Amino acid sequence: CALVLLVGGGLIFRITWQNPLPIAVLCVAYALFSTGLMACAAALAGNEQKLSVIGHILIFGQAFVGGSMIPVNQLPAFLRDNISPFIPLHWFTGSMRSIENGVGDMSWITASAKLGLLGGILVLAAVYLLDRFLSKGGKA
Repeated sequence: CALVLLVGGGLIFRITWQNPLPIAVLCVAYALFSTGLMACAAALAGNEQKLSVIGHILIFGQAFVGGSMIPVNQLPAFLRDNISPFIPLHWFTGSMRSIENGVGDMSWITASAKLGLLGGILVLAAVYLLDRFLSKGGKA
């Protein structure tokens, strides 16, 4: 999706990305995190109906507090200062803004490392949880 949005959008709207390599690294790291998050949600939910509810809460909650729906600086002070800095989507969006606009002080290297590490941990946790679920007789 990022490839289509960034490359396709760049070609259609004639956007010149200043730093394509850091953007690509961030996109891959965030994709790994998202994969791990949703795999863990699926493992914990146990069925499609529960996953649908949990997945939407996770996605929209992150989008709201992480800076995708509205910029983080427009959130109430409590959310902006105490919650948003710990949301992985905020690491991604903040780094993207830093790279392209020079706004903010978030390092793309640090954000990519955190996203990749957290994504790897979540994928491993999901594998463990799904194996445990299936070994107890759960349906795939």
